[in-house]
Amino acid sequence: MHDMTSLTPQRCRLISYLALIVALLGMSAAAHAQGQAGTTLTVTKTATGFYERRIQYAWVLQKTVDLHTVDNLAVGATQPLSYTLQATRTSV
Repeated sequence: MHDMTSLTPQRCRLISYLALIVALLGMSAAAHAQGQAGTTLTVTKTATGFYERRIQYAWVLQKTVDLHTVDNLAVGATQPLSYTLQATRTSV
């Protein structure tokens, strides 16, 4: 799912191009208006680009233990065990 409020690099370029066109048209209109009393045109442009990339992952965990160390364990005795965890990540 894409967040519609964030700007992709393509959208940032499009906004920049549009702002440039507006600024150029404003300068052109101002140049044509010179000499005509009372006619002025002022153009300002502000833009803030934002890009956020979100990736969802699926995780698979595998847990293993070597039980050969407890084959001859006496009743009531204890034995430390070492577990191995393997994590695998894939894009959704």
